[in-house]
Amino acid sequence: MKKICTVFFILIILFSLVGCDATKRGVQQKIHEENYILSLPKENISESEIEALSLAINDEYKARATYKKVIEKFGEVRPFSNIINSEENHISALKSLYNKYDLDIPTDEWYDKVPEFDSVEDACEAGVHAEVENAALYDELFSKVDNQDIIAVFTSLRDASENSHLPAFEKCGGTR
Repeated sequence: MKKICTVFFILIILFSLVGCDATKRGVQQKIHEENYILSLPKENISESEIEALSLAINDEYKARATYKKVIEKFGEVRPFSNIINSEENHISALKSLYNKYDLDIPTDEWYDKVPEFDSVEDACEAGVHAEVENAALYDELFSKVDNQDIIAVFTSLRDASENSHLPAFEKCGGTR
């Protein structure tokens, strides 16, 4: 059952990360790659991989909490209303790894720790900064992981930050 849930969550991530201009063939290739990785036997997980998963999920929790506060204050404004759904998918993908390795999923305690913004533009500028930091975090975390399934999820999440979220925040913040 856990393997089915893991495959399901990874597929959700793939569909949320694939851009609108992706070809059907490209989508099928991504699905094939993810299914291959998930079919690999469960490897042992190291302490550094557990630490990397914790850093990753907490960064995704922080982003979701920040974008939620923006939406609560300013309404369903873009790109926050779109990207918060991606953050949910990112968290789900990471939780599927926690489940696969029988690890306790960290509690999300970020809502009261994130700032509020005076304007959508200020929030967009903060979003640019957050997505740059998020991509850099994943680049750093690669040195802590060896399991191919973790590497695949981290790669997808980093790529979403760099290729989708960052450009959306740059556009809304006027930095493009």
